[in-house]
Amino acid sequence: MIELMNAHQSNTLRPAEIVVADSKYGTIENFLSCYDRGVKAHIPDLKKARASRHIKEGIYSDDKFTYDSRSDTYLCPSGVRLKKKSLHKSRQSLDYGAPKKECSKCLLRPECTENQSGRTVKRHFRQTELDLMRAKAQLAEARRDLQTRQHLMERSFARSKRYGYDRSQWRGLWRVQIQEYMTATIQNIQALIRYAQGPLRMAMTGTMMDMIKTRASSVIDFFLIVKSELSPIKNN
Repeated sequence: MIELMNAHQSNTLRPAEIVVADSKYGTIENFLSCYDRGVKAHIPDLKKARASRHIKEGIYSDDKFTYDSRSDTYLCPSGVRLKKKSLHKSRQSLDYGAPKKECSKCLLRPECTENQSGRTVKRHFRQTELDLMRAKAQLAEARRDLQTRQHLMERSFARSKRYGYDRSQWRGLWRVQIQEYMTATIQNIQALIRYAQGPLRMAMTGTMMDMIKTRASSVIDFFLIVKSELSPIKNN
């Protein structure tokens, strides 16, 4: 992302003021680079995206641990303090951990860690600036920019991936055209149904709604039939 920012400045002769990108770019390096340049980083936090996976697995995220700047320690959900344990110059961070005996007898251990040595929390050397940038990325202004980006940059292409058609299913231009036309048709009918939930629905009769839903179902069925018929000749 830094190279893109440099290229933007070289091409426009103006530095970037706001960067809007998806969570893939929400890294520590990018957040701190934006901080150093005075650039607003409207980017979803990659760490938060990864933490959501830990939540699904039933493991506490680092957000559950509260940092105390006065004692330079972290307080875990069970009230035990995690102290500085190790230094990692290469990644510019410190590891904080609780005594092994405290973790081994903790009732919250199954929700906290599977590590035999106990739970550790990483803190970057510039954690204060990093937290500031991450907090700003959660503001309403940032969310609006992300929604605008999704509308302008993603739109129907990203939505079509949800159907499992992020790439061509068959060889041959005419077969690909069938896939694209049917995907676009389904998306358009979905849009009609979605917008009909608002004021437009009040103007539509129940018969019209049934007709739209029936046709949407028919199109989807036809799409599945086409896929089934073309599957045997997929490599032709």
